[in-house]
Amino acid sequence: MKKIVIFTGTLSHGGSERVISTLCHEFINIFDKVEIILFYNMPIFYNMPENITVTTIDDYIDGKVNIVKKLLWLRSYIRKNKVDLVLSFLAPFNMFAILSLLGNKTPLIVAERNDPRHIPNKKSMRLMRNILYNFSSRIIVQTENNKEYFNSYIKKKTDIIYNPISLGTNKGKALITPKNKKIVSVGRLIQQKNQKMMIDAFSSVIQKYPDYKLVIYGEGELRPELEQLIKEYKLENSVYLPGVKKDIHQYIKDAEMFLLTSKFEGMPNALIEAMCLGLPCISTKVSGAVDLIKNGENGLLVDLDDTEELIANIEKIIEDNEYAFELGKKASFLNEELSVARIADKWLNTITCKIKNN
Repeated sequence: MKKIVIFTGTLSHGGSERVISTLCHEFINIFDKVEIILFYNMPIFYNMPENITVTTIDDYIDGKVNIVKKLLWLRSYIRKNKVDLVLSFLAPFNMFAILSLLGNKTPLIVAERNDPRHIPNKKSMRLMRNILYNFSSRIIVQTENNKEYFNSYIKKKTDIIYNPISLGTNKGKALITPKNKKIVSVGRLIQQKNQKMMIDAFSSVIQKYPDYKLVIYGEGELRPELEQLIKEYKLENSVYLPGVKKDIHQYIKDAEMFLLTSKFEGMPNALIEAMCLGLPCISTKVSGAVDLIKNGENGLLVDLDDTEELIANIEKIIEDNEYAFELGKKASFLNEELSVARIADKWLNTITCKIKNN
């Protein structure tokens, strides 16, 4: 009986959580048992197959009392339940899983979901992560750029797998949807996503095109700061922060373009979905975006923090409808390359090879 455990922090809204949800719908058809173990007890945002078991360590151990107890609990749980493989997501939880399973013969695959140069935030934690990854069975990253960060030993056991995309009938939907004078973005309201840059740019664009709106979907700690910035620019009737939406495609398909202004990324899911939807996309030159976008062909790239370049590209799309349509059309072709079936096969190849060789 092949049983795998997926370990991560939560299943709340986020790119990593979305990938886990998508993969689980495929894994459940291949493995006899798929279980998810969560570090924190938080609401589940994404739909999960009914026969997936979700266990939360917080239900058994109070992590505020003793983190070591959590380490020991996971180690004991994996051993007692005769798990064939553990698949861990996100650097902090990857480190936790490696420490917990040191000396255990169960294969452990860790998945990096962000740029390893920046996450974890502290240099000391990145150093610890780099040391601990030597003890993992396999590592999965999202881009060649992220793989190149690691030392030669780690790179030898690293696979590059892009994020899967599952739009169903929404594929290319933006190409046939009547447009409103709306610019959209999707992402957590945090420093990494740098929504301040797009608000700065939009404050200039609206002087020339006063009928346009900027809508930024997402939630996070930077909301008060962004709301204050919107007030300072007197953009309360032009810039909106409506929070998190489940059926996000329905909210953004009528936009004229999609913006991503991050300072760094792993492989931005929001950008992938916007491209496959058929929206013209403008992104900063971050990992993932530079892999997906051929500048001027299926999207536009701008330098980090280059607000003037962002303004110029926004206005270029506004002013040239035919060019905008061609960008969106070519972007939508990405859907085939990143289909769930194709990406899931790559994950399964990595996973089954480790199980067979164990």
